[in-house]
Amino acid sequence: GSRSRWDDMVGRPGRHSFGVLLGASVGHQIRRSEEAMKTDPKDGTQINADVSMQGNRYHFFAAYSRTWKTFKPGVSQNFWRDGMYTTFTYWLNKEWMPYARFDYVGAGTQPGNFKNYAAPGIGISYYPFLFNNKNRFSLEYNYLHNPLSQTTVAPDGQLGFVPTTFGPQSSIRLQAQFGF
Repeated sequence: GSRSRWDDMVGRPGRHSFGVLLGASVGHQIRRSEEAMKTDPKDGTQINADVSMQGNRYHFFAAYSRTWKTFKPGVSQNFWRDGMYTTFTYWLNKEWMPYARFDYVGAGTQPGNFKNYAAPGIGISYYPFLFNNKNRFSLEYNYLHNPLSQTTVAPDGQLGFVPTTFGPQSSIRLQAQFGF
């Protein structure tokens, strides 16, 4: 194979017939403050795995993560939770790329009555190919099955969903990206 294929892992038409990129990581955090361990985890571990595949006109990406948190006895219950993100894109031509995505964060064994965060979405990206290939405009629709406040996911405006205890939510996102 050619190492030049990694310059473009999004499946643009006519670039490369097929390519795969695999990734994995592990991290462990140890808290040193005895005072903090009276309320917070004493340590935590996270593993991550991902795969990216691209071919002529398509790109697929999937990532999985599992996190464990451990507490001192009497502070809280040890728990784990996992999550994944996946997206599939298909280039219609050199400028238009529709895509589908799915975000998931499971409640795992975290104490409380939490529901899973599951948010499928669809979108389309436009690459105007002016001067370079680094400008992108996207329009995306997402649907969250459970109220955000009933999941383990912290409220964050970047998600497109606001904290609520009432039913499913939808979001529309318009994004402009400029590369240099």
